[in-house]
Amino acid sequence: MTAFFYLVAFLFGLAIGSFLNVCIYRIPAGLSLVHPPSRCPACETPVRPVDNVPLLSFLLLKGKCRSCGAPISWRYPAVEALTGVVFVLLYARFGMSINALAGIFFASVVIVVSFIDLDTERIPNKVILPAIAAGAALIVPDFVGYKILPLVGGGALHSIAGFFVGGGSLLIIALAAPLFFKKDAMGGGDIKLAAFIGLFLGVYSLLALFFSFLIGAIAGVFLLARGSRGRSDTIPFGPYLAIGAIIVTLGGPELWRFYLAASGLA
Repeated sequence: MTAFFYLVAFLFGLAIGSFLNVCIYRIPAGLSLVHPPSRCPACETPVRPVDNVPLLSFLLLKGKCRSCGAPISWRYPAVEALTGVVFVLLYARFGMSINALAGIFFASVVIVVSFIDLDTERIPNKVILPAIAAGAALIVPDFVGYKILPLVGGGALHSIAGFFVGGGSLLIIALAAPLFFKKDAMGGGDIKLAAFIGLFLGVYSLLALFFSFLIGAIAGVFLLARGSRGRSDTIPFGPYLAIGAIIVTLGGPELWRFYLAASGLA
């Protein structure tokens, strides 16, 4: 029975991932999320329902449009598979609970803004501001004894602290960078995304920021070594914030306890 629920979580993630693909493509373009129906970007032929099954259709069509043979971007199955895997891990972490639903919303938002940031180097307000409002609403039940947020750590006050600590940390970096490095280091979207993460992770948002900077630094060195980026090029930070946030959502307290034990501080 447990395997069945994991399968359901994965299939649900694939379906949501398919919708997230629509959001990633259409929101920056200012297009409706519901109309027109999905179509091939190359020949604009509407995608038939049988060819719109998450992940499976891409495999059966061998990554090509049935009508014109144009290649389908790897991005579509990647987002679907990523969302499916994350949903399975959220189910393993939270089971069938309101916290799992909050985690699904949280993960969906960070996945969408990450890929939009990769494409446009912007995190749109039309996504992140409503997401922050929804997160703020989810901390209210804690004041009447029903905890939803943060997903890890304490209660509502921790979420409020996380909002200011997460967003405030990047705001300080954004204000200080031009003074010391004569260039911008953080955009307003990154600041708002960090504040959103803080609502859901509370004070553990600092741990998420640590992982974000660590992974971002490693990726930056790799891109420089490959020649994919120059020293003066900007690198979208949203995806690294998302990676750090998901890592901490799935195991933040355990990672912190491991660090304390390994360093002899526990």
